[in-house]
Amino acid sequence: MTEKELYQAFGEMFDETAASAREKVEFVIDTIVEEAMKGKASFGKVGTFKAQEVKARPARLGVKNPLVPGAFYDIPAKPARTKLIFSLSKSGKLLGA
Repeated sequence: MTEKELYQAFGEMFDETAASAREKVEFVIDTIVEEAMKGKASFGKVGTFKAQEVKARPARLGVKNPLVPGAFYDIPAKPARTKLIFSLSKSGKLLGA
């Protein structure tokens, strides 16, 4: 399902205009992300969203390419960041998701 399909389904379910449905769905999504970035957002039947810190990785220069003899490549550095992860709940796993 895409965002557009979600907005349409919400609008049809609750007899909302497209703009109103979009505004309400975006509010819910933004709230979930904000709460997850503060710590954790759990939904019993769906799962848990939480923030995870990822450490910075330094660049590596001149790494040998195992597929091409004599070839080298560089791996760029990645800054530290926070990413949002999702874990499926037990009931979600039972549904076969």
